[in-house]
Amino acid sequence: MTLALAACGVLAVSLLPLAVGSTVFLSLLAGWAAAAALLFGNGYWFSLALPLAGAVPPVLCLMLVRQMFDRRQAKLQVMARQALGLFHAPALSRRIADDPGFLKSPRAQDAAILFVDLGGFTGTSERLGPAATRDLLKAFHQLVVEEADRLGGVVLDFMGDGAMIGFGIPDPGAEDAEQALRASFGLASRIRSWIADSPECASLKGMRVGVHCGPIILSRLGHERQQQISASGDCVNVASRLMEVGKAHGAAITASSRLLSRAGRTASDLPRPDVTKPVKIRGRRGDIEVVMWMPA
Repeated sequence: MTLALAACGVLAVSLLPLAVGSTVFLSLLAGWAAAAALLFGNGYWFSLALPLAGAVPPVLCLMLVRQMFDRRQAKLQVMARQALGLFHAPALSRRIADDPGFLKSPRAQDAAILFVDLGGFTGTSERLGPAATRDLLKAFHQLVVEEADRLGGVVLDFMGDGAMIGFGIPDPGAEDAEQALRASFGLASRIRSWIADSPECASLKGMRVGVHCGPIILSRLGHERQQQISASGDCVNVASRLMEVGKAHGAAITASSRLLSRAGRTASDLPRPDVTKPVKIRGRRGDIEVVMWMPA
């Protein structure tokens, strides 16, 4: 009986979740104690202490080892989730951790897409050299992430001196266009102050933002062993091209009229556009009406 109790306890604690395995083992002990008492009442004597003394110590030791192992595994999972968070925006990291199958099939949805980059970066990086350029980019990327987080945006990609931010990712909302527009002004203000306060940024020529909204495809791109979350579609292409439009017209922020319309009256406290006009988007048939804000 001692060996049977010990073996069942070891198997339960080893194969089942610790709480369940411990409950099963205690139930076995209680069952044995009840059976021994019943048999004793009917004139049969079985040692109660010997099986308990023989089965409890090894199972108890295994419980302690299992508890230490489970705690270490939980700690490693937390560390892995934190590490994953360094490579994906927090909203995406949480979704992937909670649902590893997230976006195994591409998903069509609406979103607002914002592109931002620095003017005059090529000459600045030549002047600074690799190490100082890396520090400058890190400061710029930190600023972009802080502004995106503040307004519920997700940084989908860093592209040297540029970044792509999505609003309404992974879950679209009614305020996505407004938040993207507010992020445009927030970035313009913060980048302008950063350039003015940083001697190493003296040769930068401001920044450009292109922002648009519409249907996108949210999906995983890449090899089956190395993937990234990506947004694609005409909305993304237009947002990127709007930076070119802004550069050609000397604008700091260039948005589609569609985005301004969707932002609606809730964004009425923002500055009114300096320019409203139809423009040609490179590689795209037909014109699109845009609004522009010139540098302050």
